Amino acid sequence: KLPPELNLQELEDYRDKLKRQQAAVSKRVADLILEKQPSYVKELERVTALQTNLQLGAVICTNARRQLRVAKEEFTEASLGLLANQKRRQLLTGLLKSLRTIKTLQRTDVRLSEMLEEEDYPGAIQLCLECQKAASTFKHYSCIRYSTNRMMLWLN
Repeated sequence: KLPPELNLQELEDYRDKLKRQQAAVSKRVADLILEKQPSYVKELERVTALQTNLQLGAVICTNARRQLRVAKEEFTEASLGLLANQKRRQLLTGLLKSLRTIKTLQRTDVRLSEMLEEEDYPGAIQLCLECQKAASTFKHYSCIRYSTNRMMLWLN
C-alpha cells in the first residue's frame, strides 16, 4: 500500500498509525484474555480431571482384563473338574447298579439252594434260567461266572 511518491513523513505517520492500531488490538486481546481467564482455568481443570479419569479408566480396564483372563482360566479348570467329576459319578453309578444286580444274583443263589432243599425243582429251574439271563450281562465278573457254574452243577 505504498503511495506513488514515497514521502518519509507519511511513511512514519502511517507506521505510527499501524502501531497504535496494533496496541489497541493487543490491549483488546489482553482484556479478552483476562476476561475469559476464569473460564479458561475452569476448562483447563476439566481437561486435567478428564485426563486423570481416562488414566484411571485405562488402569481399571487393564485390571479387569487381567482378572477376566484369570477367571476364564479358573472357570475352564473348574469346568474340566466338574466334567471329570460327572464322568466319575456316572461310572460309579453304573458300578453301583452292577453291584446291586450282583448282590441280587447272590441272594438268588441262596434262594436256589433253599428251593433245592425244599425239592421245588421246577421253581429252581425257572429261577436258574432267569438268573442265567441276568448273569449273561455280568459274565466278565469272576463271582458271576462262579455262581453261574454252581447253578449249572445243581441243575445237573
